[in-house]
Amino acid sequence: MQIDQLAPPFFARRVNSVLVARIALIILIILSSKLIVSSTNMPPKRAARTSTNAKKRRKCQQEAADPKPTFVSSSPSLSEDEFEPAAQPTLPLQSFELHGRRYYKASEIITSGRPRKKTTSHIWEEGKGYKIIDIESMTEHYYCCECLDRKKDRTYRPLKLNGNSSVLNHWETEHNINRSGKPLLKKGSIDKQLVNQPKKNLSQVVWAPDFMLFKMLLIRWIVFCHIAFAQLENGYFLELLTYLNGKLAKLIPGRHTIRKWVINEFLKQKKSLRKELRCARSSIHLSFDLWTSPNCHAIIAICAHYVDQNGALQTKLIALRRVEGEHSGENQAAIVLKVIKEYGIRKKIGYFMLDNASSNDTCVDCILRKLYPNMTEKQRKSRRLRCLGHVVNLIAQAFLLGTKSDEALEELELAYLRKDYDKIAAFWRRRGALGRLHNVVRYIRMTPQRRSEFRRCGIGGTWALFDNLEVSDFCRAN
Repeated sequence: MQIDQLAPPFFARRVNSVLVARIALIILIILSSKLIVSSTNMPPKRAARTSTNAKKRRKCQQEAADPKPTFVSSSPSLSEDEFEPAAQPTLPLQSFELHGRRYYKASEIITSGRPRKKTTSHIWEEGKGYKIIDIESMTEHYYCCECLDRKKDRTYRPLKLNGNSSVLNHWETEHNINRSGKPLLKKGSIDKQLVNQPKKNLSQVVWAPDFMLFKMLLIRWIVFCHIAFAQLENGYFLELLTYLNGKLAKLIPGRHTIRKWVINEFLKQKKSLRKELRCARSSIHLSFDLWTSPNCHAIIAICAHYVDQNGALQTKLIALRRVEGEHSGENQAAIVLKVIKEYGIRKKIGYFMLDNASSNDTCVDCILRKLYPNMTEKQRKSRRLRCLGHVVNLIAQAFLLGTKSDEALEELELAYLRKDYDKIAAFWRRRGALGRLHNVVRYIRMTPQRRSEFRRCGIGGTWALFDNLEVSDFCRAN
């Protein structure tokens, strides 16, 4: 009874829920159809963007298929650095050939509608050079008017442009023009640092070069030519300068002033060398040797071998010091260590190149013990290298004088000091054919008459190449 009474309401609620679901479905279908219609009527933004990219790709493909730019004739009233809008070609473009390749002048080619950047480097000045285009590779190159038009240098090939560095280096090495467009002085005349020194207000007194340049040239002449300081006060020298420029002669210093100039320049160059050594890329290797100067002073010369910060191999004389006392290894080591400390290169010392004297073994061992206390004895010995030239000299002495060459040389040296020429001749006579040849040469060189007679000797025939020989003055006198 209860189930029959509850059945109608249950079925009514079910019918109502189904009806509501159907109505909701119909509404959703209507709304979705309206959204579809409205979306089709909206402008296709993403599709338009895709179409634009496609157009750009097609344009790039067309340009790649036909890479030749539009050619126009350049106007004579406009320079290379000015921009001229693209116009229709009026005259055919003229090309030229260099080393089997053809080029166009860049000023006659317009590759885009953007204006060219104005250049400030001196390499683009009129009469110096301009940009050219390789027709095949479409790469930019530099046409040097100095090499091709004036010097007619057939070996010059247009430099490929990847910035201005290669062209600037070309002007500096080939034409002596620095990066700022100013002329460089010839190699070997003065240091490059003098070129950029500020000018003194002395041009009215002397001439165009500044007085510091004149001072440096004077110091170099005195030092390299071994000119005595007193020669600056020589009347003939002053007359020569007075003839060239009377006011210049008044600027020539006395012997005491020029001595101060030389010392100050030495200290300046030493400071510069110290900085260069400390900036070296490689280790600094040393070679030194002892000899007796003409004024009977024991002198040790120390040379440094290294690769500088520019990657160039350098050999510089860094010290000339007088050796007091014995020529022992310990004494030499004390001098070398002092020089190393002065230049501040303690941690950069590498190998030592010396002759075969036993004192040098002791010297190198003392130096390395002081510089590198933790280095083993085997490592110290490996740092001591032997001079090949000295080894060859010892071989030649052994070949000429036998196994006891050291004793023979001491005997010969004593005979030369005493000027005992008979003993010298007897010494060489015991050395066989080479010794006799030595005595013959010495006999010819004794007097000018014998030299002249030997020069007039002529055999002729197959031995004609040996006619009119002269004995050399390079070997030791007497």
